[in-house]
Amino acid sequence: MILGFDPLDIIRYYFTLKHLKPIQLFGRLRHRLYSPKANFDPAPPLRGLSGIWVMPARRRASMPGEGLCRFLNETHDITSPTFWNAPTLEKLWLYNLHYFDDLNAVDANTRCLWHKSLIGRWILENPPGKGNGWEPYPASLRIVN
Repeated sequence: MILGFDPLDIIRYYFTLKHLKPIQLFGRLRHRLYSPKANFDPAPPLRGLSGIWVMPARRRASMPGEGLCRFLNETHDITSPTFWNAPTLEKLWLYNLHYFDDLNAVDANTRCLWHKSLIGRWILENPPGKGNGWEPYPASLRIVN
């Protein structure tokens, strides 16, 4: 061992790094040293509406009752604040929970109060940057919904 490194590790690093361009090495180093912070500035003003509004494709309702969600043939009570990131559930089920697809589902207007309550809970129980809901894919689908 040389300075705490196994010689095989040094050889592996060499053969990995020799194919990288300098900009890639710089990018890896920058990624290690700099981690971006969330921007909490006020949102910019909304722009005016233009064009023809097209309604999104309607999905099946995923909220059979207040505080209940059904995804992937599993129904769970989601009233616990820790349920958003429950380790006992499949990650795909939790991702579906964070998508908020029910906002654009069939007869969504009849569940408007449930939706408002769920959105309020999500804001309170999911601090910025923490948990499944802030991962890129669930966040992008939630934004669309």
